[in-house]
Amino acid sequence: MGVLALMATLATSCRKSSGEATHTEAGADAGADAGDDGGAAAPLPPGAKACGHPAATPSQVVTAFLEASKARDLQGMLSCFKPQHRQRMAGREARLEELTVLSFTLGQETIDGESAEVQATVQRYDGRGGIEHKRDPIRLEREGGAWYFR
Repeated sequence: MGVLALMATLATSCRKSSGEATHTEAGADAGADAGDDGGAAAPLPPGAKACGHPAATPSQVVTAFLEASKARDLQGMLSCFKPQHRQRMAGREARLEELTVLSFTLGQETIDGESAEVQATVQRYDGRGGIEHKRDPIRLEREGGAWYFR
């Protein structure tokens, strides 16, 4: 099961649009962070990590996960999953590490109550030495005021 497939099995979709951002190996941001409602997301405090932070948007959590994958930071990746699911995901460490993200682009973010979905296009290693491009929605759920993968 791929990284996006793991993430794509998670919550439901809805209708709040955000800007599109592209992230390369260098981590450059080529898009806007403001939603189409005219307001920008409040920035996280300096040094704050998106995963588990109540001020983080779903897109910021997805970005943190994918950046952690690029850096091969398993603990950073695991911090984006709900606390009760981290041990199970840690058991898939080898699979998570072999699917290293090279670059990604985030598209529309939709939020419906306690569920959110972020469109993502990811270029990554496929686990067989090749490179693949995947476009899938990534679903999140709010728990304890913060957004997490399930």
